[in-house]
Amino acid sequence: MNTPQMFNGSQNFTIEGGNFHNIGRDLNILKLKENRERGLYLLYQHTCTSALFNAEARYPPPVCHPGTRESILNDFKSWIDSSHSHNHSVRWLYGPAGAGKSAIAQTLAETCAKDGSLAGTFFFWRTDPSRNNPRQLFTTIAFQLATSIPELRSTINSVVSNNPSILTSSIETQFDELIFQPCLTVAQKLSSKRSKGETTSHDISFNDARILIIDGLDECLDTHDQLRILSILGPAIQKRILPFRLLIASRPEPRIKEAFCSSNLENICLRSCLNDNYQAFRDIRRFLEEEFHGILERHSGTMEHVSRPWPTSGQIEQLVEKASGHFIYPSTVLKFIDDDGAVPADRLNIVLGVAASDETDSPFAELDALYRQILSRTTNKTLLLRILGTLILFNERRRVPYDIETFLILLQIPLGAVRATLSGAHSLFQEPSPVESNFRFCHASFMDFLLDPKRSLEFFIDKPLHHEYLAISCLDILAWESHVVLHPDWRHQAGWYTLEFWTDHCISASHSSKLITKLTTFDVYAASSGRWGALDRGFNLGDEGLRSVSVDFDVYATSPGRWGNLYRGFNLGDVGLRSVFVAFLADFLQGAFRVWSEMQDKYGQFLQQYHDISTKGVCICAHIESDNGLELTKLPIALSSTFYEGDNPPSLERHILLELRRLIRPLRLTRCLMFRYISPLEMPVVNESSERMVVDSM
Repeated sequence: MNTPQMFNGSQNFTIEGGNFHNIGRDLNILKLKENRERGLYLLYQHTCTSALFNAEARYPPPVCHPGTRESILNDFKSWIDSSHSHNHSVRWLYGPAGAGKSAIAQTLAETCAKDGSLAGTFFFWRTDPSRNNPRQLFTTIAFQLATSIPELRSTINSVVSNNPSILTSSIETQFDELIFQPCLTVAQKLSSKRSKGETTSHDISFNDARILIIDGLDECLDTHDQLRILSILGPAIQKRILPFRLLIASRPEPRIKEAFCSSNLENICLRSCLNDNYQAFRDIRRFLEEEFHGILERHSGTMEHVSRPWPTSGQIEQLVEKASGHFIYPSTVLKFIDDDGAVPADRLNIVLGVAASDETDSPFAELDALYRQILSRTTNKTLLLRILGTLILFNERRRVPYDIETFLILLQIPLGAVRATLSGAHSLFQEPSPVESNFRFCHASFMDFLLDPKRSLEFFIDKPLHHEYLAISCLDILAWESHVVLHPDWRHQAGWYTLEFWTDHCISASHSSKLITKLTTFDVYAASSGRWGALDRGFNLGDEGLRSVSVDFDVYATSPGRWGNLYRGFNLGDVGLRSVFVAFLADFLQGAFRVWSEMQDKYGQFLQQYHDISTKGVCICAHIESDNGLELTKLPIALSSTFYEGDNPPSLERHILLELRRLIRPLRLTRCLMFRYISPLEMPVVNESSERMVVDSM
């Protein structure tokens, strides 16, 4: 509890008069008028002065740089002053950590204090025991209302004088008796005067436009307390008795978001998301340009050798891009560059990655501490790192926006577990719900943090390890050994991702014994069918085009062959064969060769099958529909390493297509060709030595 030093140790005495000055930033002046003000004195003893906008404890507070954030500040000021905004008396300013919410709240408070429209402020702060809970929230607000709205002063003073125990009552009781009931009493008196025609200009001032600002609601440690505060304020504001509008700033925590969607607040609240609609990128650019100009002047002696202009426009744009619309990044960068005894040009090079930083001198110490604090709120760190590592690898492959179904299948984790794991870290994403935002990180700098072990410490993302996780998932998916139960229609996207990136993940992985065993025991000769029969739907290349695609990994079965139940009724000139079947086969063979060539030095003895399928050849087994029924035919395609080597290798896709045409031409097809599966080049078809055999009609 914060108490004025001039009254320390005093209890239950009478003040006979005078003005008592409290010098400092907490309160400029406290006027207590004789013993009639005893209630206000007691109330002041239960006021959290460190939560006020001009508190010494917050000096220097975060403020908007001059000329920036003008759009949102003007928007808010118009809302406060407008006589037509009573239907929306509440405004929720939300955004992720470091977006600049507190700076906007502080700047707005200073502006409103100057023109007399500030009713009060309360700035929550997680690490301050006096303002990371609501115990003194409403006593602090009540004291400010009593000193900023003359009509409320005597009423609030009387309430406390008559019942001092109100100061330790529940926050619900405090709000009702210290704020709502006094406002209701004054409003009723004014209504009575108005009906009698007795109002004066002094009375009318009660209804002047004012703003109460509560910043950092999410910094209140107990989630239940956050909801209590909103449940108290919402119904009261709906009654239109309170002589102020309310601005609440917070991160979009799930519970807070739900509360603002409740019936108590939804119809009276305007939401303001800190995104680029408020021209953050332009403001950040201006902020950087003006601050760098000041740095150049202050460090002129150590910057004589630096070419002008400094920084270059390109360097400024790099910083703007890294900021991702959030002021915490440029603020942190500028503080590092402007450090006494440093050469700003050298520090800028460190920030941009041109030069290495000293191990003990990080330009992002404050930003890193913020990231670690947010991540530490998640209870399942192992699962959190799995999710973040997968997102980083997805991002590098430009899989944005992310396909949630693919993501879940590759992680082999249910959606509910992902939501629960990220619930504490959602402020690091662009939207309140990471899943609904397609997992877009809110700061471009966040990935840099995660990939630097000196910065992220226990939250470091080891990329080779996460490549291994995804490589194993891809092999499971191709063999469909995963036991994750998901909607069948989701599987096709995971299939496309796997076919495109399984090779990259295998090569880039850490190559633990688990992955090598997985690759080694992989049954490349299995020709099982149908596991992916329902995999890829929606392909319709015409009546004789590809209808579905399925894969079995077995290298050979995967390659083209069981790309479905399968190719129905097309000829070799058909676009389906050219653009899908042959292209898939060629891509897969190239991937298999890459696995072999990149890993053969250490693991070649275990990966011979990847070499054989890509350099010796394959047999494509197909059903031919004729007058005699369905005939199973073996179509051998010879291959060599020349298709993968050199600067300009022959087109593997074209080679396969020409070979198929050459082999099928003598068959004199009259009706239909359906590719069924792949087998090794030397393996007879269905354990028969003949090149062709007739099977029963399917």
